[in-house]
Amino acid sequence: MPPATNGSIEPYSPVKALPRDLADFTGRDAEVAYALEFLETTPGIGRSLPVLAIDGMAGVGKTSLAVHIGHQLDAQYPDALFLDLRSHTEGQPPLEPEDALEILLTILGIPGERIAIDFARRVMQWRTELAKRRALIVLDNASSAEQVEPLLPGESDCLVIITSRTRLIGLDGVHPLSLDTMKPAEAIELFMRILGPGRVRAESGPVAAAALRCGYLPLAIRLVSSWLRHHPARSVKDVLDRLAGTLNPVTTAFQLSYRDLSDDQRLMFRRLGLHPGQTFTRETAAALSEMDRNSARKLLDELYDRHLIEEPQGGRYQFHDLIRVYARSLAKDCDSDSERSSAIDRLIEHYIATVELYQRDQNYRWFDDEMPELLACAYHAIERGEAGYAWQLTRALAVVLQVRGLYRQARRLHSGALEAAKMHGDKQAQASSQINLSILDRVIDDRQSALCHAREALHLYEEIEDRNGRASAITEIGVIFREIGAYQEAREHLLRAFNLYAELGSVIGQGNVAGALASLFRETGDLHEARSYLTQALNLYSESNEPLGKANIHFDLGALDRLNSDYWPAISHFHIALSLYADLGNLSSEAEAHTQLGNLYDGVGDHAKALGHWKQAHDIRLKLESSKERP
Repeated sequence: MPPATNGSIEPYSPVKALPRDLADFTGRDAEVAYALEFLETTPGIGRSLPVLAIDGMAGVGKTSLAVHIGHQLDAQYPDALFLDLRSHTEGQPPLEPEDALEILLTILGIPGERIAIDFARRVMQWRTELAKRRALIVLDNASSAEQVEPLLPGESDCLVIITSRTRLIGLDGVHPLSLDTMKPAEAIELFMRILGPGRVRAESGPVAAAALRCGYLPLAIRLVSSWLRHHPARSVKDVLDRLAGTLNPVTTAFQLSYRDLSDDQRLMFRRLGLHPGQTFTRETAAALSEMDRNSARKLLDELYDRHLIEEPQGGRYQFHDLIRVYARSLAKDCDSDSERSSAIDRLIEHYIATVELYQRDQNYRWFDDEMPELLACAYHAIERGEAGYAWQLTRALAVVLQVRGLYRQARRLHSGALEAAKMHGDKQAQASSQINLSILDRVIDDRQSALCHAREALHLYEEIEDRNGRASAITEIGVIFREIGAYQEAREHLLRAFNLYAELGSVIGQGNVAGALASLFRETGDLHEARSYLTQALNLYSESNEPLGKANIHFDLGALDRLNSDYWPAISHFHIALSLYADLGNLSSEAEAHTQLGNLYDGVGDHAKALGHWKQAHDIRLKLESSKERP
């Protein structure tokens, strides 16, 4: 595999990750003016960090106001970040600060493998990264001062807006803005912007009464207005009759909107409420509702038109927290246990198949977009504890979790999958989980624990007579021995694994072990033997038509030639690796190959080509950073 390098150029790309501003954002003039006066007039260099904390009841419009203010200030800040801390997301715990930091660093384009594992170091890394930037950060749905404090920048050149249902009294230096319900005139204006001025003026009295009945809450007003817009023959008085005598205007508005849906729309609404994650696409909606993607997209658009779901980014939808609770309660009341369980099964099966597809195609952008939902579904599958599903999605995610450096999440998932497999007595799944835990421990340098897991996996594979599993466990043990410097034991295990893969006819397995043996001999200084195994691995990967394996071996051959000062053969190998990575769409490795070629051309005196490759590496890394944003 290509080694990580600092590169000749450190890419930097501004991040614009705020959700879209509401086209019909209404009122709040005093609150917006108050916030902008504080945020724009706070002194510059040497000032304390400006932090605005918007608090208020559910449905009052805190997030919409924070995003609206953020867009007003967007031009002043090259970077604009948004993170939902999930304090009131039904079915999910609030984000832990360390998880929030990981997401924020990922949004900034920091590769997972470079994100610190230790919490204190992760806080320092976040603040160090922000010291290079002028960033506006919106932290939505905060639960407490303890959750937010580690996420605050150390630099005053940034700006933070927080939303919370409670006052964050324990957070020092915060400028509070308590948000009340809309003023009556603002509520009527919102009705007007959605329904049109003519209709509102024609029924001014009933509109005012409806606004009052909605409690002047923007969420309830939007739902009622949407219902009226879709029923031009109905009067506002009809809505008032429906709202009469209700104690909870928000729930009544939900009911009004739900009852007006078709059977398919109602089914989709309830199924979306079952999603363990926070956002959904037409693909996941189709899986949950057991319909084709075009039908799912049509229904999503219809629910969006009725203000029952939001679309913060193109093609990605979510509920307001209160509506999610309502959708989930309807699913529990209207659908049987088996219907709800089958919907979740289909979602997990969809994710397993899609994960495997995108890993084969090396489409890592999909994982950047979908990872929070994948993790939520994997956790949910483990909690459900059903045989198979409890570990299959985790097993499918093993490689990408490692590549992305999501070690803490990987440990939680693999440990949970192992316990579920033990509960069901599935030794195959236990062994797979043990191997994944071994790889995880080895990556974070806990090799003693890694060796224990690998040996337990080997024992389990021997019990169930899984020879392919035995070979993978023996390979893992050999790699661990190599990394701790026990070269003789490493050689014995790797040769044993190679012979076992040969007996099984596993060409890719032989290729993987040959690559590991090449690394062993390179470390012990036997470059000739290292080259021999790399050549053997290349032949095996060519025989099995494994392009990524071939690309990695050409990269390693180039690195070996460079060690021998054979620059032109090294350049040839790196060019082949580059071409293969480009065909695969493996952008990170493609950028690394360009960097190595730049260094080599610089060494042979061709500075123009060197600059060309360094620039291409730089441009690809910029593309990788920008791809963190959803379209």
